[in-house]
Amino acid sequence: MCGIAGFTGEIRKDILERMSLLVSHRGPDDFGEYIDQLNKISFVHRRLSILDLAGGGQPMWSNDRSMVVVFNGEIYNHADLRSKLEQLGYKFNSNNSDTEVLLHGYREWGDKLPLMLSGMFAFCIHDIHNNKLFFSRDRFGKKPLYYACKNKNIIFSSELNSLMAHPELSRDLDTLSVQKYFGYGYIPSPRTIYKNICKLPGGHSMVFDLQKRTLKIEKYWEFSIIRDEYYEAASIEDLSEELLGLLTNAVQKRLISDVPVGVFLSGGLDSSSILGLVSCIKKDREVKSFSIGLDDPRFDESEDAKFVADFFGVTHLQQTIGMQEANDAANQILLHMDEPMADSSIVPTYLLSKFAKKSVSVALSGDGADELFAGYGPFKALQTAKIYSNIVPKYIHSGVEKVLAYLPTGQGYFSYDYKLKRFIRGVKFQPALRCPIWMSPLTPSEIEDFLGTKVEIEELYSEAIELWNSSNGLDEISKTSEFYSRIYLQDDILNKVDRASMMVGLEVRSPFLDNDVVEFARRLPSKYKIFKGNQKYILKQAMKKILPSQVLIKKKQGFAIPLTNWLKKWDIKYSTNKLFCNDKLKSFISEHKTGKKDNRLFLWSWLVISRYIDVNHK
Repeated sequence: MCGIAGFTGEIRKDILERMSLLVSHRGPDDFGEYIDQLNKISFVHRRLSILDLAGGGQPMWSNDRSMVVVFNGEIYNHADLRSKLEQLGYKFNSNNSDTEVLLHGYREWGDKLPLMLSGMFAFCIHDIHNNKLFFSRDRFGKKPLYYACKNKNIIFSSELNSLMAHPELSRDLDTLSVQKYFGYGYIPSPRTIYKNICKLPGGHSMVFDLQKRTLKIEKYWEFSIIRDEYYEAASIEDLSEELLGLLTNAVQKRLISDVPVGVFLSGGLDSSSILGLVSCIKKDREVKSFSIGLDDPRFDESEDAKFVADFFGVTHLQQTIGMQEANDAANQILLHMDEPMADSSIVPTYLLSKFAKKSVSVALSGDGADELFAGYGPFKALQTAKIYSNIVPKYIHSGVEKVLAYLPTGQGYFSYDYKLKRFIRGVKFQPALRCPIWMSPLTPSEIEDFLGTKVEIEELYSEAIELWNSSNGLDEISKTSEFYSRIYLQDDILNKVDRASMMVGLEVRSPFLDNDVVEFARRLPSKYKIFKGNQKYILKQAMKKILPSQVLIKKKQGFAIPLTNWLKKWDIKYSTNKLFCNDKLKSFISEHKTGKKDNRLFLWSWLVISRYIDVNHK
């Protein structure tokens, strides 16, 4: 993993150094810069050394000095691509550098290069002969890339704060993005919290023409469900065997490293599957797993993780945290949050990454399985929502919500009353909006009250509506999988993991998001994702010969902290920013602290964005 940044226009080494400093935590091992005085181009690269420790420095030049690249990420199929390119006559200077594969690959395949890559990446190539800059981001947006065009120049970086260090850019908040933040819990790509500042979406490339000073963006790939007759007719036995083979290969590719590799382990199906496959592959080598325990037994999965680690005979390292450790971590995270995102599990993810970094530089995670194989709770709620909507008249919805408000507020992990209240608040909306509203910090009407601005629901949730209406999905499970995989996964889950791990210089790899595994999931019928109410059925069938039965029947639990209870004890200050309504904020805080309502999602999202504004808008 690395940090990259750069810009066109006047050569200003002081600006480049400032941008570099703000991504230095992403690449603490090495530093390099590229300055082209003739074309007025400045690049910087901060390196976290994982592959080809001696020969993989950047920026890297092509043999004929016609191209130079800065690259953040890992290309898992680089050895195969190297072999193909060598057969085509290309000569390599390095022994094992995936970065050099990008240079020769771009020469051979041009803008089709990203389709050839299996990995996580964000890179920029200066194509000197053709006088252009070529940028690309991996399919799911695992590695970030921010950019802005100003005065016919382009500025880019791995992180928003680094990008905003360029003096030509303004920190004007985008009102609609702030609305979307409270509507989703994150800001969907390509938007950011600032006006005229963008994220290149996953699965997209862009070309900046250095002569015409124009920018062209193209989508090269997107996740969508495909109907495949073979998969429709295939048996569950054949399909589970195929998935097991694909996952084994995906894990094996992600174990390639010149530094130690570990596994994040919660004891749930996804992370246990990864550890089980790692143990099968590395039979004669030591395997290390890492977990975070909580001092609240309602949220603690440490015993489950230890059971799985002991089952496979691996070295398991575990750290238990309480409210004070989480509070300290939260303050550190909020101080260095690159862009507001309201997923509170960034706190344990950061602590887990920091803990693992003491022993390894790379960790494998189970991210992506819930999106691809229908593991989240809302997947099971789809059918119930359809029945409820058909039976209960719309005019009764508000009455049902008022009755449910009298239910006592639970303190546990997604207590029954919390799930029921969330279900009712979202079910009254059209199907395209149910998932985002079930998960949102505020409803559209609450956003209006809190921000004091008119909210157009079609504009607020334009990404979710457009995806749902254009989806090729044959059923609501497929459409919902597309929502989670194309929007939530990119801008929440992967964003959270990237930020948390990169704060401590740890690389996290996700075998479930391997190209071949994803292609399998795209073609897999919904009946094998949820079978008789059993979620992730195909994954359980694929892993039943490897995992203990206790893991296969374990109830799903997300990577969460006792936020409801902790927020009652934290000192939450009111805002001095005129963007927000303090009366509404006081009401939310009072309701939560007295136990009248569970406002954890809003209060955490408020803490994140208010701290972000305080730090970045002094």
